[in-house]
Amino acid sequence: MIPPESLITRLEDKTNDFIAGEDSNPPVHASSIDEAKMWIKKFDFIETRSKLELGNILITLTNLAKQQNITLPELIDLVPLKNSLSKMSVQHRNRLILLARFFNDNRPMTGISWTVGYEISAPKNEKIAHQLYSLAFEKDLSVDEIKKLADSLRIKAIGKRTKPRQVKVIALTEDASKVIQFIQDEITNDLEKIFIIVTNCNEKINEQLNDKNAIEGSYTS
Repeated sequence: MIPPESLITRLEDKTNDFIAGEDSNPPVHASSIDEAKMWIKKFDFIETRSKLELGNILITLTNLAKQQNITLPELIDLVPLKNSLSKMSVQHRNRLILLARFFNDNRPMTGISWTVGYEISAPKNEKIAHQLYSLAFEKDLSVDEIKKLADSLRIKAIGKRTKPRQVKVIALTEDASKVIQFIQDEITNDLEKIFIIVTNCNEKINEQLNDKNAIEGSYTS
């Protein structure tokens, strides 16, 4: 096990090397609407990129903590300074880790905001994440839109697992056929609403469980 002092020195050296290579306050100028648009796009890019970088740092720290047989919070406490990471909630850390694990060089976040990225990489969407990614790539979808797509994919998956009932159809008048179709549509709509409500309840329960139980140790790069 690496002594705490050596571990702290190693982390501080890496941090200082990173800061030394960065311009801490680059000048920003905008004299036209086109330039303003360019800076807005750059702002979005940097914000998303920063989330991925934070997630990768957390993955690295989590792996290091496992090698030292300590938890991530214990590793963070080794740094004798107040830092934002020590104040970050478990849920927030886990979201950043999941984001960085899913999005990589093979899955760039082109046209995908970090908030939508959180939804795609969330544990609840693990089985449909790749489909959601294909639907969201370069589309600039909102969080509500990606949630609706996720609900739709889950409903379709349930429909594929359900065997259709064999119904003997008797000759019906046109009016009777319309009535039956209306009833079927209403039943389908109600089932979809119930499914979405149950899914949302499960999401809230899982979020509360994640807040209570630190699960960083289960993540690997």
